[in-house]
Amino acid sequence: MVETLDTKLGTMFWAYTSPGVDDIEEVARKCDKLHVHFLDMPHHIDCWGNNPMNNHEHWDRIFDTLKAHGIVPHVYFQSNNYRTFTDPETHAIWDSKQMQTIRQGIIDFINRYAIRNPEIWWGDWNEPNGSGWVDSKERYDYYVIQVWEQLSKWIHDEIRYRNPESIHTSANYLGAPNSSHFDNVNNTFFSEYQYRFALYDDVDYLTWHPYVDTYNGEAIPEELLKQGIVPAEYNPLQKQLIATEFGFARGGGTGLQGRTWTDDEAAKLMIREILILDMMNYKRICFFCLTGSGNWDSNPYGAFNDTGKTDNYTQVGLAIKDLMDQLAGYHFVQRYDLDDEHLFALQYQNEAGDNKLAYWSTNSAGTVETPFRDENQELNFTDYVQITDLSFEPIKCEFFLPIEADSSLGTRVKL
Repeated sequence: MVETLDTKLGTMFWAYTSPGVDDIEEVARKCDKLHVHFLDMPHHIDCWGNNPMNNHEHWDRIFDTLKAHGIVPHVYFQSNNYRTFTDPETHAIWDSKQMQTIRQGIIDFINRYAIRNPEIWWGDWNEPNGSGWVDSKERYDYYVIQVWEQLSKWIHDEIRYRNPESIHTSANYLGAPNSSHFDNVNNTFFSEYQYRFALYDDVDYLTWHPYVDTYNGEAIPEELLKQGIVPAEYNPLQKQLIATEFGFARGGGTGLQGRTWTDDEAAKLMIREILILDMMNYKRICFFCLTGSGNWDSNPYGAFNDTGKTDNYTQVGLAIKDLMDQLAGYHFVQRYDLDDEHLFALQYQNEAGDNKLAYWSTNSAGTVETPFRDENQELNFTDYVQITDLSFEPIKCEFFLPIEADSSLGTRVKL
């Protein structure tokens, strides 16, 4: 069955924070507004055992609410990043006692929800190739990689033992899979090591955070056509990819992406990245993130400014809503070849056979003659995505020739 864009669309939300618990109904309602059907949520396990989210009552409420709204949860694990040196025994930033606390928190969660909530998609660890496991300077250490790979395998084995039908995704890897400089991460290296450790064998989908940045090119979504794929030799089974974070930071400064964007720039680039990832056949497309303000004091990415009952959209949120209001129920069919790599013209179709065209240019190409509908139809390509109805009805003068005269010998047509 072909999946429509709204089925694929997701976002990330911090369910472990207090607002996430108190306002989960509002969170679900905001997801409905954006046609979001997939919610990416970390289970944060405090390494000192002080996390109030270890109380199952909170997660029961979250999962029950999401299920009522038809939203599929994607859950993975993380813990405090509170120091910059690696413990020589654990090969992580946590000591052995803290690691035991983390493991116990994981198994408690799995015991509770692997069977109770079979709709959950299960990941394992968040950004172990970034700063989610050790300080950045030690991320390439063989023993460090081996330890978090073993933890990943253990998580998936524990879940699958309780629910053999569960869906599994890899760790959330920072950056695009074929990029080499985002936050000084060489992801081609990590793609290779995932293959060497056979971690890809344990999961159904491969999960990445395909942020674009100035270190790998122009910091535009179209760069992902090169950076957003796992090299074939490291993904021989051609498992589909999932994007669980991507976005364009606002608010000034350089940030991890080498720059920030205005609200207007972030909105147009977010929409383009959603469509690019859909064109690349990503299984799920989760933008970062649902809520947060447009400044570095809190969160420079959000689609809404807060989780309150007012729909306080950011400009990015409004752009996503407009896109999905037009393309919900439609699936990607093809990209048309317009003999210009800067021009993108994507055909979308719904179940009834209606077609739409989403089109834009990476260089503000201006008016371009295209073969759509009428011969040599002109479309104005800008760096903003535009959507128009696309008709494939035959032109009558070409396919239904006009009748010249009727006679007893039959009908003649005018050639």
